[in-house]
Amino acid sequence: MPAVLVMLTQPCAAQTNLYLIALMGQSNMVGSGELSDLPPEFPSNPAKLWNFTNAYKWEPSKEPIDSPVGQVDIVSQDLRAGVGPSLALADAFVSAHPATSVGLIPCAKSGTRILDWQKQQTPEPRRTLFGSCVNRIKTVSPADGTVRMVIFWQGGGDAKNQNDALQWRERFTTFVADLRADLGNPNLPIVLPILVAQSESPKKISLLANREGRAALGRYSGDHQDRDRWI
Repeated sequence: MPAVLVMLTQPCAAQTNLYLIALMGQSNMVGSGELSDLPPEFPSNPAKLWNFTNAYKWEPSKEPIDSPVGQVDIVSQDLRAGVGPSLALADAFVSAHPATSVGLIPCAKSGTRILDWQKQQTPEPRRTLFGSCVNRIKTVSPADGTVRMVIFWQGGGDAKNQNDALQWRERFTTFVADLRADLGNPNLPIVLPILVAQSESPKKISLLANREGRAALGRYSGDHQDRDRWI
């Protein structure tokens, strides 16, 4: 056990002052794409892209970012994690900001609802998705950089029935408030990607969830600077 504790406190050997991005949500954030579909030159900025793996180790970023190999916090384990959006996003960000190096912190879990991401009062918070991710963020920040944003890609799990969709806004707002409080940053940017449903059968409920998501952000719409912390 002591050896594990030492591992958890080791800073990133190759980089300091990383632009840290925490990755939370469900399957769209985890990723399910095929490695064989990646172009050979991807990513284009490998020396500036780092991943705090599920094994609690810094490694140069490579797909799958959410790999279960050596996973410490089993609560967020995805045995079939594949290619997701996070590395491509980080690669594009570094291309636009060449002086920046990015550190990704994967925490997502496939098939989860917004209720699964609520903070829970428990003696073992790391057995919860919220507690595990907060712990992972605090393990590397501020030693290796500053957490600049959280990408929370979730909502499909709540679009399956109308009741969950209608309650998504309130639950998401509570999640954001708790996350910012636990990380000690009331202005932490939360990025919320939203997809529009393509199939006809779940379209009505999915659009309802989409509306609730936008409504959760809507009270900031009058203040451009504050709105940018959310979207």
